[in-house]
Amino acid sequence: MRLQPKPNSAVLAALLVTAVLALFLGACEEKVSTPGVHVITPDSLRGTIGDTLVFLGVYTGAPGDVARHSWDFNSDGIFDAEWVNPGFGGDSVAVIHTYSRADDYVATLQVTTVQNRLYRATTPVAVTDGVPLITASAPDTVACGETFTLVGHAEDDAGRRAFWDLGGDGNAELSQTYTDSITLALDVTYDEPGRYLVVFGASDNDAHVERLTLTVIVGSPPAWVSGASLAEARADQAAAAWNGRLYVFGGRHGRGVVGSTEIYDPGSDSWSAGSPLPSPRWGARALTMGDLIYVMGGVTVTDSVFPKVEIYDPAADSWTTFPDLPKHRMPTRKRGFAALRVGGTTACCDSIMLFGGIGATGINDTTLIYNTVNDSFSMDVTHFMGQTRAWLGGATAWDTPEQLDGKLFSVGGTTDGATPSARIESYNPFSDFWRNEMAMPTARVAPAAAFLEGKLYVLGGSTGVSGASDVGEVYSLAQERWDALPALPAPRSGASAVELEGRIYLIAGATPATSTYHVEGSRDLQILLPWRCGP
Repeated sequence: MRLQPKPNSAVLAALLVTAVLALFLGACEEKVSTPGVHVITPDSLRGTIGDTLVFLGVYTGAPGDVARHSWDFNSDGIFDAEWVNPGFGGDSVAVIHTYSRADDYVATLQVTTVQNRLYRATTPVAVTDGVPLITASAPDTVACGETFTLVGHAEDDAGRRAFWDLGGDGNAELSQTYTDSITLALDVTYDEPGRYLVVFGASDNDAHVERLTLTVIVGSPPAWVSGASLAEARADQAAAAWNGRLYVFGGRHGRGVVGSTEIYDPGSDSWSAGSPLPSPRWGARALTMGDLIYVMGGVTVTDSVFPKVEIYDPAADSWTTFPDLPKHRMPTRKRGFAALRVGGTTACCDSIMLFGGIGATGINDTTLIYNTVNDSFSMDVTHFMGQTRAWLGGATAWDTPEQLDGKLFSVGGTTDGATPSARIESYNPFSDFWRNEMAMPTARVAPAAAFLEGKLYVLGGSTGVSGASDVGEVYSLAQERWDALPALPAPRSGASAVELEGRIYLIAGATPATSTYHVEGSRDLQILLPWRCGP
């Protein structure tokens, strides 16, 4: 790499000041040539080709003795710079020099006095050739299964190795040695859609490494499309999927609680009415267990936390409720909690674990277990979230949980009822272990979240005490990397996200006008098309 030095006049002015300060600070190495007469030169210098290097010299004999300062920068016996009757009273000088070749040099300063006496001092100079100069090219977009060529070029007088690293994980798929220059090509094919990082790099024998990262889009990136609107506006509703359809229960709008059930058929892009909730509420959770949907917790029209479970049979469009007996009631009432299906020896599960949330006395750190076989609750004193979070009112939200390979992922939320959290935790009920995942780039409360093909999609929410956000982000568990998604068509907080047949459905939610006491719900249905090979 060739660097252009700064204009000599400007550089020299700065260097002369530096020289004087260096003398007073003792930043130079003193070398004695003759008793009583000293020549001071800088300590060992190091730089790269094209760098502007500073050389400082001071004669410490009698004032006014110096007739000439002469510098030989290349150890060839030829003086490259001379100062006759130099400044600073003739006793000191600062000069600059730029080397055009990498090597180890010895720079010599010779001082000639008015008595024609010569005094010399030397200083070593190490000059390297700088970092490798690299360029690389890759197509911006390709189709799934399409073979394309990556081309990288490197130049360095002391070149060592050039490489292509697919994924930027430090493992080179192609590597080749070189001396002065090299062009390195690699054919690549990606069968799966997504955003791929490719890295071209080169090293030299001076231990320099340069890298250039490129992005290749394979297939079609995520995009939003609109679905049919719900019949009733709502936010903070419960939602679940069963047999290829979406089921939405309750919620709130304005100052009222919504009790209706709506069913969405993706095939016809239409909504129909289902049997309404026996106990209208908002802030509940809905989980599909086999052929039943369990709707748990939430806040009723009397502003009290509902302590029980109501079970919906989608095939019969009917509800099962239980008598108000202790075993059917939550030991600690909850809303805005996280829930996970666990246990059982069949293909599904027989229990539901409820983590965190908010109860009568504030944010709740208790864990409850609901047994679907005998329809009873129990307190679990051994399983706790790593950090208890919850949703308080319309301006804050529950940790949004989804399930992947038997794990619960708790997303964002709030620890104090106001401050958004970027925290992500995963819980494996089989190993009974909570793990901190990579935090979200955007802290938020009331987000909607869903899993699809090993990726966690986090949509909307609120980044402050109130309002709504249009931010969407996706986290790849395999790559441990967050990527931005297209902005939501409209800001939403307290929406529901449900994965169904390879798409993510974002249902309803509060608009930016929402406040703690007055929630403006929406009727929107937005559908996120994930990474895909087709259009």
